[in-house]
Amino acid sequence: MNKLSFFIALLFIGITSCKKAEIPSSPPYIEQWWEDYYGLYDVTDTLNETVYELKISQISRSFDGTYFEDSILVENFANQFDLRITSPQIYYTDLSVGNHFGIKDENGHRWAVSGKHYWNENKDSLFIRYTQSNIAFYAEDGVDFYEVINTDLAVKK
Repeated sequence: MNKLSFFIALLFIGITSCKKAEIPSSPPYIEQWWEDYYGLYDVTDTLNETVYELKISQISRSFDGTYFEDSILVENFANQFDLRITSPQIYYTDLSVGNHFGIKDENGHRWAVSGKHYWNENKDSLFIRYTQSNIAFYAEDGVDFYEVINTDLAVKK
């Protein structure tokens, strides 16, 4: 009985003295304000009164395998272009389209495109103001001169 008591006491001490190893938790994910932009939109071109679909998503690019730069991909911007917007062009409440010089449309013609997206208060729609011009390229590309300042209305699906 003495050996049994000793064994039970030893077992009790062993069980109560063991601590479960704590696994450090990862810090909570903090959503960035520009993530509200991600999604699909139905866009009305106010100049031509046409409707097209626009997609905004995140892409990341690795530099030397350790540093990652967040960027936003805007697919089918102005119903013609895919734009990559880098983090320096992401401001506090508005998303700058930035300046894209020499970007090609689906026909291979070059353009200069710049502009900004503005949220409405409910964050369910965007006003997209942009300038599109081929003044630097129209002669070389063999097309007519075209320049427009436009505002599109994008409603999130």
